[in-house]
Amino acid sequence: MKIPAKKIRNIEKPIKPDKVWPSTINEAVRYMLDMMSEADKTVLRNTAKNNLIEYHFGLGMYIRNQLGLWGENKKLFDSMKWPCDPDDLSMIIIEAMWKELQRK
Repeated sequence: MKIPAKKIRNIEKPIKPDKVWPSTINEAVRYMLDMMSEADKTVLRNTAKNNLIEYHFGLGMYIRNQLGLWGENKKLFDSMKWPCDPDDLSMIIIEAMWKELQRK
């Protein structure tokens, strides 16, 4: 069954006001999962890996905006082993979140 992206609710909690950005994928994953409700984690966990692209505009946009992927968070980009753009990096984070939820 295909779960629509809109099933993930909007995450209201903004990034810390002092702009301490996550500097690795693991830190970004921990930050994002800490902000999500258990219901939203279940929706993401139950999404088939090949359907994660459905989250590009909802959850992905939130990640790009809140984690400084439009240029502010240079450390996170520098932690990558290859060049990527904000869209790519947000999908890498979503996939890493999904993988972490599969372990639980």
